Amino acid sequence: MLYFQLAMGLTLITAFLLHGDDFLLDLYNLWKGVRPRRLAEKDVRYLEGLPQKRLALRSPCWKDAQTLERMVRGNLQSLRYGNYSVFLGVYPNDLPSWQAARRLEKDYPYLSLVLNPSHGPTSKAQLLQEMIRQILESEEHTGLRHEAFLVQDVEDVMHPLSPALLNHALEEADLVQLPVLSQPLSWSQWAAGTYADEWAESHLRDLLTRNALGAKLPTSGAGLALSRTLLLSLLAKGQLFTGAEAAEQYARRHASAEAQAKTQAETQAETQVETQAET
Repeated sequence: MLYFQLAMGLTLITAFLLHGDDFLLDLYNLWKGVRPRRLAEKDVRYLEGLPQKRLALRSPCWKDAQTLERMVRGNLQSLRYGNYSVFLGVYPNDLPSWQAARRLEKDYPYLSLVLNPSHGPTSKAQLLQEMIRQILESEEHTGLRHEAFLVQDVEDVMHPLSPALLNHALEEADLVQLPVLSQPLSWSQWAAGTYADEWAESHLRDLLTRNALGAKLPTSGAGLALSRTLLLSLLAKGQLFTGAEAAEQYARRHASAEAQAKTQAETQAETQVETQAET
């Protein structure tokens, strides 16, 4: 009996050490009432009535020809926002993606193809940096000035209100991470389901809690927006990205060094969130 009690005690202590931080976060959320909330219609009208900043939506592409046109057309038809540009980054040795991006460029006057001078694949970080360089150069010729730069993967399904939410959040923040969630999965997709659960926990609980505590926010390789002020500040100090950096890490190290940059996670409503199919 004594050995059984010792084993149970050690099991409980181990479980608390491994998962105690999650338990404390849950207690804090219950105490403070931190949870996603659904926007009322008046909130939606408020968001859509704000002056619209010019947003640059960037999607790096590699071997995405099968999904590129369908996903881009679907997103652009649903967005409830009017002041943005779309940039699709492609490689010269990925002809099918280049051709799909060219067809989209002909159909949408606010969409531009960005051709990487390097043959692919390189890295997501390298392509994103090249896209930034070419976007800033194009502003000198078009006269358009983008106030924020958003990263979206080609396979992302954007919520129609996500640009309007960013437009509002960027009034107070230089870095905004939109929630990224998985589309519903079959019960038999165990590996994908585990991945989806981790995303849901990170973006529906951790983002909210860290934002409420004023702590550093985790960022991901999609749904991340930088204000023009922060972007130019980071560029002035050196490369925003380095080719060796992983996509999920590209903003963390640099943004954390920007002492004056405010961060904010806008995870207030189920109707606000952006969803991403992760399979």
